[in-house]
Amino acid sequence: FFTRPMKIWEKESHKIVFDVGIRRSSQNSQVQLWLWDHDISASLVIESALDAHSDIRQVLRYMEWSLHGIPWIVASSISLTIMMRLNSNSELTHKFAILLFGLCIDLVCVGIIKVFVRRPRPVYDRQDQVYEAAIADRFSFPSGHSSRSAMLAVLALSLCSPPDWIVTVLKIFPFLLGLSRVVMGRHYISDVLAGLTLGWLEGHIVQLLPQSAIPFLKRSCTTLFGTSRP
Repeated sequence: FFTRPMKIWEKESHKIVFDVGIRRSSQNSQVQLWLWDHDISASLVIESALDAHSDIRQVLRYMEWSLHGIPWIVASSISLTIMMRLNSNSELTHKFAILLFGLCIDLVCVGIIKVFVRRPRPVYDRQDQVYEAAIADRFSFPSGHSSRSAMLAVLALSLCSPPDWIVTVLKIFPFLLGLSRVVMGRHYISDVLAGLTLGWLEGHIVQLLPQSAIPFLKRSCTTLFGTSRP
């Protein structure tokens, strides 16, 4: 197929090997795509982004933390519970229910796919994620951060009325977040593309949650959400 020199970086006495040796020709298009995916992903990694003490990595980790699933689920769960107990505006409550439903669906879908595909993370990943799931987060495909950012962007654009500059940010941010996952060595490009596609689909599907789900939840969990207003 092609020959590529071994690419080795040394940082803090740790050798990070991106690829090895000589690639033999193959007629299998899937194998070729797999090789391209690995090569292009490795070429996008910034060396300083792998340094645990570099400013670039700290910025990328802040981006990583901002889209971590657990804080989003906890915050949206608390918000929805408070709104339902206070019998807040039904339309706004419905939007928060869609948000929480979407976050849970995303977590389940990404986890199932990761465990089923079981694609290892890049060998140069520093493996310094916090609050990662014991099993699913060991794997790379698809990118959960990418799917979550795409889903949240779709929901924000569909359920809110942001100003034009916010609309632009919401459309660009998922792609920047996805690129950051490759640059810091967490994922391959195909992981990110799959995650963005999955998140886009989730964002449109979860909006089908009917508004009648709110009173149903209140009737089913009166201890948690209180009784419905007469």
